[in-house]
This record gives sequence, C-alpha cells and structure tokens, in this order.
Amino acid sequence: MYQGRKKLSFFGATALLYLAGSLAYAVTPTIFVELGMPDWFFGVSFGFMSAGNFLFAPFWGQMMTYLGTRRVSLVSAIGCAVGQSMLAIFTSVGGMLFARFLAGFFAGGCYTCAAAHIVNICEGEERGKYLAFHAALTSVCAAFSYLIGGLLGEVFPRLAIYVQAAVLVIDAFWLYFATGEDAKYPKSSLTAKELFKNANPLSSFKVGKQFLTVSFIILFTVSALQNLGATVFDQTFNYYLHDQFGLSSGYNGVIRGVMGIIALFANGVIAMRILKKGAHKKALPVILLFASLTMLSAIMFGNIIPFIAANVIFYAATTACVPILQQSASEIGKNVAGGQLMSFFNAVRSLGGIVSAFAAGFLYDVDPKYPFIFGFGAFLLATAGAVIFKKRESV
Repeated sequence: MYQGRKKLSFFGATALLYLAGSLAYAVTPTIFVELGMPDWFFGVSFGFMSAGNFLFAPFWGQMMTYLGTRRVSLVSAIGCAVGQSMLAIFTSVGGMLFARFLAGFFAGGCYTCAAAHIVNICEGEERGKYLAFHAALTSVCAAFSYLIGGLLGEVFPRLAIYVQAAVLVIDAFWLYFATGEDAKYPKSSLTAKELFKNANPLSSFKVGKQFLTVSFIILFTVSALQNLGATVFDQTFNYYLHDQFGLSSGYNGVIRGVMGIIALFANGVIAMRILKKGAHKKALPVILLFASLTMLSAIMFGNIIPFIAANVIFYAATTACVPILQQSASEIGKNVAGGQLMSFFNAVRSLGGIVSAFAAGFLYDVDPKYPFIFGFGAFLLATAGAVIFKKRESV
C-alpha cells in the first residue's frame, strides 16, 4: 500500500466518491412522491440501476486488466455523473428508468475500482486490513452522504443530484491522479475485437469460469443473499420513513448520518478485530444471524423510535459483513486479478440487488411491512449458506 501523502490522496479521493454516491438517495423518495409516481416505482427504479451494474460489472473488470483502475475510474465516474444528471432532468417513467440504468452501467466501474486496486497492490494481512478500512470508509461516507443530500434536499430536492454530478466529475480526475498503474496487460494488446467481445454482458460472465469453484459459488451466493436483504432494507427504509411517518429528506439524512457513526464502529472495531484474528469465516454466520434477528424485530415494531433503533442496529451488522465477505473472496481467489475478482463479486451482489429492488417495490405496494419480511428470509438463507461455507473451508 502507498505511504504518506500518496495513501492519503488515494483514500481521500475514494472517500469523496462515496460522499457523492448517495447524495441522491435521500431525495429520490421526495421527488417520486412529488411527481405522483406509484409506490412500486422506488424499487423498480433502483432495480434498473442494479441491472445496469450487474450486467456490465464484469465488462469493467476486464477493462481494468487492460487499462488499469485509474483510467476506468476516470471514465466511469464521469459517466455516472451524466446518468444522475438525467435523473434530475427527466420526469417521465421511461426517462427516469433509462437514467437509472445508465447510472448503474457506469457505477459498476467507478464503485469497484478502489477495492480492485487494493486487491491488486496488497497481499495477505495488509489486504484484509485495507479492505476492512475501505468498507468502513464507504459505509461511513455513504451514510453521511445521505445526511448532506437530505439537507440539500431541504433547499430543493434536485439540488442534491446536481451537486452529486458536479462532485463526481471533479473526483474522476482526482481518482485518476491518485491511483497508480495496475493494469495486468498492456493496453496495446486490447484490440477492437476483444473490446466488442467483452462489451457483451453474457460473454463477459465467462470470465467467472476461470476461478469459480464450489467454495466460490457458495460464498457468492451468501454475498448475493446478504446484499438482497440489505438492499430491501435500504430502499424500503428510506421510502418508509417518508411515506409512513411523513419525515422530510432532512430527517432522513440525519438518521442515516447516525447510521454512519454506527457503521464506523462496526467496521473499524468489530470487523477489523475479526479480520486481524483470522476468525472471519467463523464470525460470518453469527453476524448474519444477528442481522436476521434485528430485521425481525423491526417488522414487529410499529412505533417510530423502536423501529428506527432496530434498523440502526441491523445496519451495523450488515455493514460489518462486507469486508468479511471481501476478504474471504480474496483468500480463495488469491491467484485471480483484483479487477476481475472484485468486479465479479460486485456483479453477484448486484444480482441480489436487482431481485430485492423489484421485490421491495412490488411487495411494498401490497403491504409496507412485506419487504422487511422478504429481507429477513434472505438473511436467514445467507446465514445457512455461511454455515455451509465455514464447514467446507474448515475441512
């Protein structure tokens, strides 16, 4: 890993990326309600974004192997800014869904680069340390991004999206200069034929055949289920606060800011200690089970204060899972290029995000509590998968 100012610059650029990343999420419920969108639209719109991420994440991973993470982050962060700008401009269902898909396409690149770069330049314990730090940084910055976005939304909702787009463009260049070269192959070896081949989402997923084993399949299934439950929570929680309790984007942002502090503790203390002791495979099913139980308690509460409290605890548990899953994947895929591994990891998690986003929207339309029940089931299945993974790896 870099030292001194170089390390500070890299993580500073990464922090700014995630501070910009969730600015729009605090205001989208308000925008959708103002436009008279049906209740299911909040989930379906995020599903389109997750679909763009899922289909093209392996493509971005391939591009990283030839172009390096610095060039991919430059292009994809600017592209993500364009997609988010369209979300603020369009007012029709079709236009907004297209904007979400486009933003998801580019997000599959820019939000994978930092983790892929860490995998590429770090080894062993250092890799686990900085992946945990990266996960803590992203969770905290994402939560405070909600806070900032919510406060900007109090001025007028679309201001948060305009600020997000501007910051993404600025940070694209910062990321480019803060990230070192890590391309596995020279970019001159990337032909137009190879580029077209890798641009096909279905062909791009053939990359996974190079390293997919039974352990990988189990771990990626656990990761997809964990992200499925987490996304159901994330999407439903934001909309639920505005729709059921009448909270404005400002209150929504403050609550997510508190979650950021909790996430800092969960990743910076709990996950780091688990990774340092090498106990992450044993701890994973325990953390997932705890997250399942807290989501179950959230289902039972109808009062706003215990409901929010239960969901804050759930958020801490589920964010602690991310670095543990990443470290487990990097250990059993130590001979795989970081860009390919992290992009495939991100794509599988996005697959869970697609299912959960659509489920959150349509289930909420039936009963606002149903998405939480769906998420609870996903975490129970993830817990069972984590137990199987632990037993298999301990043999």
